[in-house]
Amino acid sequence: MTLPRRQRGESQGDRAPRGGAQPTIGTTLLVLDESMDLAAIVLALRAGGLRPVIMPAAEDAKEIVSRWQPEGVILRAGRPDWRALLRFLGRRQTPCVLIGSPGQLRGAERLHPGCVQLLVPVEPEEIAQGARLVIGPTASGTLPEVIDLGVVRIDVAARIVEIEGDRKVLPPKEFEILVQLALRPGSPIDSTELRDRVWRGSKSATVEDVHKAIWRLRRLIGDHQRPSPLIVNRRGFGYLLNLTRSPAAEP
Repeated sequence: MTLPRRQRGESQGDRAPRGGAQPTIGTTLLVLDESMDLAAIVLALRAGGLRPVIMPAAEDAKEIVSRWQPEGVILRAGRPDWRALLRFLGRRQTPCVLIGSPGQLRGAERLHPGCVQLLVPVEPEEIAQGARLVIGPTASGTLPEVIDLGVVRIDVAARIVEIEGDRKVLPPKEFEILVQLALRPGSPIDSTELRDRVWRGSKSATVEDVHKAIWRLRRLIGDHQRPSPLIVNRRGFGYLLNLTRSPAAEP
């Protein structure tokens, strides 16, 4: 179904920002086409707790993915440059739902091994289910709305982090890692468990991805400037959120 232009603007998800504007952290990018019922797809995604942002072109999506690391991308095969975008998402291990015909989907696994594939015609609810499968359950359904540990305060529902009173903007993976550590402050979580929790459903994520994300997270929250970092590695046990700043914990 194709809606009139005015109605589409009122019913659809947010349009992707242009220029230097930053999209909302935790978004799901839609790279679809006018043959699909965009309004119904947006409603189904929102009902599942996801935040859809509509991309006008695949090349714009690559720029947004590079800069802001969305939680996932829903891509319609057949769009201009869709194969290049799918390969790009696969290299970055960005969760993806690919929608297309049997011929279009043939060979897509080589471009993005972890991508969920849906055959057309497909219902909006099926697309939302596929997105939840690769992105994982929404925070609001499985976690407290707010985790307040004093030094660290996380508004899970709004995806806002405050460290010692300073607000920090975190990409999705780094945000989820911090949430997982904050749920068990002082208790180490090994890299394999963090990978399984944060990269839910991914076949290609490794513990090295965890180490890299932890390194980025530490930089983003300013741990490299603290004499006693908040996130430490207890060798042989895993990473933990160190609210007591115990000297026994190793950086």
